[in-house]
Amino acid sequence: SRLLAIVWSAALERAGIRWVRPGGPVALSHRPAPILAQVESAPLDTIAVEVNRRSLNIGAELMLQHATGNQTAGPALLTRHVRQVAGPAARVSLVDGSGLSVMNRMSALTQVLYLTRYPQQPGHGRFPLLLPANGTGTLRRLRGGMTRGVVHAKTGTLDDVAALTGYLARQDGVLVISLLYNGRRARNARAAEWELFRLLGAEGVDLGGVLETHMGGTSTPRDE
Repeated sequence: SRLLAIVWSAALERAGIRWVRPGGPVALSHRPAPILAQVESAPLDTIAVEVNRRSLNIGAELMLQHATGNQTAGPALLTRHVRQVAGPAARVSLVDGSGLSVMNRMSALTQVLYLTRYPQQPGHGRFPLLLPANGTGTLRRLRGGMTRGVVHAKTGTLDDVAALTGYLARQDGVLVISLLYNGRRARNARAAEWELFRLLGAEGVDLGGVLETHMGGTSTPRDE
């Protein structure tokens, strides 16, 4: 409309942009419009690594929406996916993609089953490396003599929750560990969780170098 054109013209003038010719009907061209600017997204794996490293909750939510193509059905679809991978022993009910809600439910055994079995599926063998390495991001203080890359894990922190779940590589194999604490002493629990990883990883090896030969195995995860 004419009013919109006047308002838009005034806004351009305030920004220092001058109209060089009056507006009017625009002739449609059959030629493809030239691309004035283009931004190529980083690969999804690269984005996932950064989201996990910085523990970006909004990034986790957006990745779930992208994966499911739906803004509301994502948590239910993710719950179904975890059950399919983890198997009959799975105990999981998710209501968001970031883990911020206190209504999320997942047992430690379910996490271990998922983290053990998902990398064994075709094309997913490098999945453990999407989790932050010790000495980086939210795990930057998880060193204690370990070289970087021995541990790839994810923290989970709420007021009354302390969690640390992931992979720890040793010469005799890869440990899949899930430590979950609910209670009012979350700070103390978190310190104990990190200390356990330090003790187990004192003689660890780089996870990326042993995935193909040590990931998986025949042992059955135990809920302890």
